[in-house]
Amino acid sequence: MPRSAVTQRNVMPATPAQERRLNLWKQRLCWWQPLGLMAAISIASGGNPAPLPFTFFSYDKVIHILVFGLLATSLYRVASPNWPSALRTILAIGATALFGLLDELHQSQTPGRFMDFADWIADCFGAVLAVYVYRAWPAYRRFLEFAIPRRKPKLES
Repeated sequence: MPRSAVTQRNVMPATPAQERRLNLWKQRLCWWQPLGLMAAISIASGGNPAPLPFTFFSYDKVIHILVFGLLATSLYRVASPNWPSALRTILAIGATALFGLLDELHQSQTPGRFMDFADWIADCFGAVLAVYVYRAWPAYRRFLEFAIPRRKPKLES
């Protein structure tokens, strides 16, 4: 047999039930990013930060815009692609705004922290901005959807 010939393994085709289970697990695994980000935000907001000077606009607001924008974008991406884009947008922004409000309430219960309405506005602004940039700017979409190249299978000789 020539060296360039590739041997194929006898693999039984998956049954429809196995394919449905596999697709279900793939759908569940795509939620790791937004849920992990929510967990990280909750853990970070439960700590006692160094005191910052009180201003309406500071680097703190920029961080809120970026982090909650990433959360909204990840929620938009994991929503079913079969849904209309407007519904996915509303759900991503609404869920992010609600989570931002809950995060601010969580901070108000943490010693040394307080609830800041301006932080919640920055969260909502970041969500709206990021989702609309994601929808309108293909370069941003390609950047976020970049897949790490898979290794090529070894050829058996």
